[in-house]
Amino acid sequence: DITYEERSVEPILKLLKKMLTDDGTCFLTDQNRGPASILRQMLGDFGFRYSQEMVRATEPGGEVRVKGTLYRIQKKAKGK
Repeated sequence: DITYEERSVEPILKLLKKMLTDDGTCFLTDQNRGPASILRQMLGDFGFRYSQEMVRATEPGGEVRVKGTLYRIQKKAKGK
């Protein structure tokens, strides 16, 4: 839950920009808290493209305990 607070978003994106290779993918999830909209806005500002999908985590027996968004984050191709 690393995007729990708004102040965490920029440092996370700075780290991704530094660590993610040109052909790499970062998988990040959040529980759709307030900073999620800031994360999506800032991904483009930092030169990333992303896709998102709703996911649910279940316990054995099938009880849904957590739902959120899975992001697949990649660097934008140069010149795009």
